[in-house]
Amino acid sequence: MKMGSSIYVAFLAVAFVAIFGNTHAISDENREKLKKEMAPIFMECAKEGSLNLDDLKQYKGVKELPADEGVTCFFACAFKKIGMIDDKGMFAVEESVERGKKYMDSEEKQKHLEEAANTCASVNDESVSDGDKGCERAKHLYECLIKQAEKFGLELPTSAV
Repeated sequence: MKMGSSIYVAFLAVAFVAIFGNTHAISDENREKLKKEMAPIFMECAKEGSLNLDDLKQYKGVKELPADEGVTCFFACAFKKIGMIDDKGMFAVEESVERGKKYMDSEEKQKHLEEAANTCASVNDESVSDGDKGCERAKHLYECLIKQAEKFGLELPTSAV
């Protein structure tokens, strides 16, 4: 798997600041900072889950993740490494908001981030069968963030180029 592909940009936006994945939501500088910070994490999680770039490409821009454990556990791994999901497999709302705020360049965007995170906190109430592993909850969280992106009328990145 080669780091050079910008498929990571798509997954970065979706995985961490999904509701701000469009080009006007975060500055180019912050997008680059996020990309540099997250790319090694995504590479490590893809490797741990035996996923390759082609595996990930097929999910770019999707609104619903498949129940495939490799894919959901990839997101769980990434979410855990960045503090969005804690060691009990739960969405860490406050930590996610605080981390996300450093990439937002306006109060309005920070408020949208908070609103989205608070809405998505409901994923912690959903029953999952994998406990603290967090794979199922990561799927629910991803899908909630996608819905929030739509709510705010933001375009999600759908191109790997």
